[in-house]
Amino acid sequence: GGKRFVYFFPPCIKFLLSKVQQSQNLIHNERLFLVFFLNSLKYPIDQIINIFKTLPDFDDKIAGYQIEFAIKKGYSPHSCAKLETLGICQKDHKIFGDEICREGFYSNNQNRMIKISHPLFYMSVKESRYLWKMKRLDINGQKITKIEKN
Repeated sequence: GGKRFVYFFPPCIKFLLSKVQQSQNLIHNERLFLVFFLNSLKYPIDQIINIFKTLPDFDDKIAGYQIEFAIKKGYSPHSCAKLETLGICQKDHKIFGDEICREGFYSNNQNRMIKISHPLFYMSVKESRYLWKMKRLDINGQKITKIEKN
């Protein structure tokens, strides 16, 4: 896991993390989704628990138990359609909203627009576009062909 992924996080996750940073409690579905999402990115349990420590209703034992329980269930994060029905989708948020999330993206391979259907798919699209741009950067006349992920 780690901070290198934050740039690629979808609007729904950026929104939830901003609520956490502002010490605003999350509703149950928001907490579960955040745990499933971070777990799917292989964030260690202690890092996930640390994220929740700023919440006013945080209880170390309860949070630890609930997070471990949720992780053991092995659920993957909700789809975008499910997030919309739960009111968690933030594609239109004035700060975190995002055109790729809202409109999809054009695929040259498939010669059509592709909608974003899942937060993890959003991340892979954002990362691919970022790496594509980085490969085309020209620094001192040398093209970058490999990006180190640290």
